[in-house]
Amino acid sequence: FLTANFRVNGARDLQQVRVRNLSAGGLMAEVPEPIAQGTPVELELRGVGRVAGRVAWHAAGRIGIAFDRMIDPQLARKPVGGGSKTPSYVKPILPIR
Repeated sequence: FLTANFRVNGARDLQQVRVRNLSAGGLMAEVPEPIAQGTPVELELRGVGRVAGRVAWHAAGRIGIAFDRMIDPQLARKPVGGGSKTPSYVKPILPIR
């Protein structure tokens, strides 16, 4: 899962939310408390940067956010590491035939 730093506009505190779905026009995230539809919010997405939007819906501990501008969601999915090869401890151990 992807996480993002989240803030309701006007609030000082950032909170971390778990992003469930991400698209060019918005996202779905898990939040601890309900947030009213239409509330302006701000998110900091890894690889994308700061994105403003509004709460489109809220249900069962999740919210939908419609971004004010389109983003490239692939930027948030890029790997964190900058290495040129996979470390040996990550490679699967295959039997010798």
